[in-house]
Amino acid sequence: MKVTGMREVFFRFVEERHTIWEKRQLEMLPPWTDNPILRAKKFTNVFRVLDPGSQFVFELDDPDGDPRDVLARIVLYRHTNRPTAWKAFRGDHGRYPLLSDLSLLQSFWDAYRDAGGQVFSGAYNVKPTAFTAEEGHARGADKSHLTIALTQRMFDPSSPDYVWDSFREAGSLESQFNALLATRGLGPFMALQILTDWGYTTHSPVDRENDFVAAGPGSTKGARAIYPDSNPVDAIRTLHYELSQRHTVPQLDLGNGGWREPSLMDVQNCCCEFSKYLRFIRNWTGDEKDYTYNRALAPAVKLPAHWI
Repeated sequence: MKVTGMREVFFRFVEERHTIWEKRQLEMLPPWTDNPILRAKKFTNVFRVLDPGSQFVFELDDPDGDPRDVLARIVLYRHTNRPTAWKAFRGDHGRYPLLSDLSLLQSFWDAYRDAGGQVFSGAYNVKPTAFTAEEGHARGADKSHLTIALTQRMFDPSSPDYVWDSFREAGSLESQFNALLATRGLGPFMALQILTDWGYTTHSPVDRENDFVAAGPGSTKGARAIYPDSNPVDAIRTLHYELSQRHTVPQLDLGNGGWREPSLMDVQNCCCEFSKYLRFIRNWTGDEKDYTYNRALAPAVKLPAHWI
């Protein structure tokens, strides 16, 4: 398949991907698209909040709890991305882990994996860096131990990586991003994922998804495929504006008579998925299996309370 007019290809990809989600919500029978790649390959939703991994964040929120516990859960969760392991912990201990449970969580993860369970998914497969001899020798710098150590450093007031005060006092999304980014072992991609999840919680009651965006590795590739001579962040901002001007721009029903269009955060994510889409096009053989007939209906979704 030959790709021409990358900008228009991107818009069609985004619009068709959301149309598929809408058809699933309406319980229409598959296939939901004539696009062979969208029928054969999996992509995240145009609105990041609709993805199962993002929907699980609402379970980790605790409106009446300590916001530090909620942020720590998000840091841990985005490094694991496997809700089943988290639900198993809750099943054994009656709650999702608190900051005071980090040693308990590590013991649980060790036992859970020894019993054949999986703690980590293939998504966001980022391994924190060891910064102390103790971290480096923990089970051969095992990812679970490094993830726990990273979280401990971020929330220990005596650590040079202590983040909570600067994060809490930050007056903007960019300042919060920079506070997270100051943590050793936490890169821009993961910082943005954590920040986006935090924006769904009741402890972040202002919608700031159009205030700031950063480009991760995948979104940089996607943005440069469309605007090769532009800074990736500038390209994402341009695509966000151009998408909003199209009469076919995807819209998310908020259930209160209002609608939401893709945010800067969403467009950044779409650029990442678009880079995958182009890779599939380049390697397309035409023999790929159509998986749409085996997909379940799209589940009911939760949305941040401050969006509604």
